[in-house]
Amino acid sequence: MDETVSSIEAEHSRMGRLWSEETGKESKDVRLEYLNNGYMFRIPNTNSEKSLRKMDGVRVSCILKNGVQFETKKLKRLDEEYRATLEEYEQTQRAGELPLFFFLFFLFFFFLLQASFLFILSFA
Repeated sequence: MDETVSSIEAEHSRMGRLWSEETGKESKDVRLEYLNNGYMFRIPNTNSEKSLRKMDGVRVSCILKNGVQFETKKLKRLDEEYRATLEEYEQTQRAGELPLFFFLFFLFFFFLLQASFLFILSFA
């Protein structure tokens, strides 16, 4: 997962350099954000949409008040890889919780049964 995050950051740097070369504006204008629908780039100036559309390999996702969201094919692929890895990790974590639950459940009923047995013996 660390490799994927490093690759995403490298794509962010590459996109910043490309933005700077294409428009003459600062590379820090390209922001990397993680939203509900995954990693996206954002330019804070909505007037930059036309410049983005002219760039090869860039797909504008939406235009908001706070800027233009866009992605590259590579960022989309890396985001899918990141999400798949995250899902796999979460499934592994959930699978580890299930045996613990059953163990504690068994332990609880074992002690409950033992206490019941001792309670019955105390009357005999």
